[in-house]
Amino acid sequence: LPLELLAFYDKHMRLVVEPGEFEVMVGASSEDIKLKGSFRVIGKTLVLGSRRAFLSSVSISEL
Repeated sequence: LPLELLAFYDKHMRLVVEPGEFEVMVGASSEDIKLKGSFRVIGKTLVLGSRRAFLSSVSISEL
């Protein structure tokens, strides 16, 4: 997962990624969650400037 996919604009309108815990949920809808997981971003707040990602490569396989 590219770190840039976690970016948002802070109160100063800078595109940033902040450290913290992130939860990922996979399912057909918000009421039909099949899988949950989490990960942590560590380190200092990263200011991205114009680096922005909108897509990521994925691989799907049976559990």
